[in-house]
Amino acid sequence: MPTQSKLLTTKLRSLGRTLVFTELTRRLAIAISMAILLLAALVLCDALFELPLDTRRILLTVAGAIAGALFLRALLTPITQHRDDEELALISEKQHPEFDSRLISAVQFAKGKGSAGADGDENPIVDRMIADTEAVAAKTDLLDAVDWRFLGRALLSTAAVTSLAAIAFFAWQKVTPALVQRAFLKDVAIPRDTQILTTSGDLRIGIGDRIEIAATAGGELPGGGILRVEFASGRELDYALTKPEDVAGTYLVEIEDVPESFSYQVRINDARSDEFRVTAIARPEIESLGATQIYPDYTGIEPSEHQPGDFYLFPGSQLTLRLGASKPLAEATLRLIGPDIEIPFDVAENTASFEVPTEGLSGFSITMRDREGMAAKEPAVYRAELLGDEPPKVRITYPTRSDELVTKTARSLIAFEATDRFGIASVSLNFRINDTDRRAVELDMGAADQPQTVLKHQYEWELAKIEPPLQEGDTVEYWISAQDRQRVAPGIGESAHLRLRIVSIADKRQDLLRRASDYLGGVGATTEDQERLNQDLGELIKAKAK
Repeated sequence: MPTQSKLLTTKLRSLGRTLVFTELTRRLAIAISMAILLLAALVLCDALFELPLDTRRILLTVAGAIAGALFLRALLTPITQHRDDEELALISEKQHPEFDSRLISAVQFAKGKGSAGADGDENPIVDRMIADTEAVAAKTDLLDAVDWRFLGRALLSTAAVTSLAAIAFFAWQKVTPALVQRAFLKDVAIPRDTQILTTSGDLRIGIGDRIEIAATAGGELPGGGILRVEFASGRELDYALTKPEDVAGTYLVEIEDVPESFSYQVRINDARSDEFRVTAIARPEIESLGATQIYPDYTGIEPSEHQPGDFYLFPGSQLTLRLGASKPLAEATLRLIGPDIEIPFDVAENTASFEVPTEGLSGFSITMRDREGMAAKEPAVYRAELLGDEPPKVRITYPTRSDELVTKTARSLIAFEATDRFGIASVSLNFRINDTDRRAVELDMGAADQPQTVLKHQYEWELAKIEPPLQEGDTVEYWISAQDRQRVAPGIGESAHLRLRIVSIADKRQDLLRRASDYLGGVGATTEDQERLNQDLGELIKAKAK
């Protein structure tokens, strides 16, 4: 079997290495160009839209995957583009027809694929063909089969892309270093003529609320800006940001009656903020409110139910409010208006209890916060009215005169009547001698199974037992007081004040005679009036008879 010609082998192997080198270089150039273009595209998008970090991370991952695949393809070129001698011979035959198929034949005979020399004997014809092939190959450059145009285009494209990228980098050197850092996920701001320093950020509001969004900026400060809003429904709107004259660098916009959640971005001059989100949540509302009032035991009144507009409350009662909310609550607080007392609701039962104060209560308000942290828009205010437990009414029925003359040893009979809606707790005789300090004598009310709402009683007051003893000329001012059964702030009622004048026995006797004379004079006058009436009646009857 003929052996492979060293000359042919050397030339074919050189062709193979050159083909692999040119393809490897071309693929590397393509990979480098694509990597630069992808990075430039990412930088440009970021410059235009100021991409958030997550978006940049995704785009960098995609660009890295594409560039990585191209570089891997280039690195695998020695394996994927390897050709054996027969393939290289065919490539050379196509480029150099003068071989007239002798080159491929020489390679095949050397590998034992031809019939000649298969039995191991020398074949002069084959040897002569190989010699002729070597002669042709010696004066032929097999590297002519390499098409250098593809490599040249790739290198030219890479040089153009690299040059343009370098020019752009240095031309916009104010921003490109930061943009490249951002492309590689560094958290740096893009240098711009205007810089957005702060915004209102992420917010939570109630559906239907008014919201104010503010931003502060530095650098070039134009007269206004744009707030770009994208609602959850997909609707997009632009709102004008205004710049108050009295606050430097601040831009504001108000959005009325927010219907749903939205995201927003502040745009001022060439600056763009990150996207922020406003979450609109339905605020908790009071759907129902009821109350049970348990009255003090002494009133004898059964518990009553109340609704808004019917909060007539009795002092000392225990009131339990039942709240029906539109959403599950995290907390709720009852504030008494007037006393200014706050009482937390039991949010497991949505109930709150308190004792009705004796005075000052004009209503109450309820504040709520749901489990999402959203408070009710405004505290619900309910009017309440205290039912006054009027003090007992007391009247002295005897004596009827407001000023009586008595001796210092007299027994003065006092009859009185006291009434109260919920019952009398105690009754006292109060007196003052010559405008000195008040003294009191508690009177026995007698035994009773039920609270006495109407008390009629009389008391015989022994003046001789007063210490120090009374003297002639003293004046005793007295009255009856009654206290009701209320435990929180008992009411006390008083009768009219009457007076006793201490006189001698003789003066008292004259007073009695004078009063008797007045009485008899009154009886005489009445008798005369009666006789006169009878006479007039007789004359009237006679006149009618005629």
